[in-house]
Amino acid sequence: MRRKCSNSPHRSLSEINITPLLDLGFVLLVIFIITTAPIANDAKLDLPRASKSIREPPPKAVSVTVDSVGNVSLNS
Repeated sequence: MRRKCSNSPHRSLSEINITPLLDLGFVLLVIFIITTAPIANDAKLDLPRASKSIREPPPKAVSVTVDSVGNVSLNS
């Protein structure tokens, strides 16, 4: 006597898989958020202006020398 299995591998799908639909919805939401312009783009900014002044040269190195007797000399 042959027995029928209730878990046949060829059964029909009675449910809709919504995972691909959710993925598509999230992708469309991200694209919409990125492509829309921000509402508050009219904020006035007070940016600094570039000046044409000449830069000062960097300061020269200072050397302090102390000999064995204890004499201190500057830039020698």
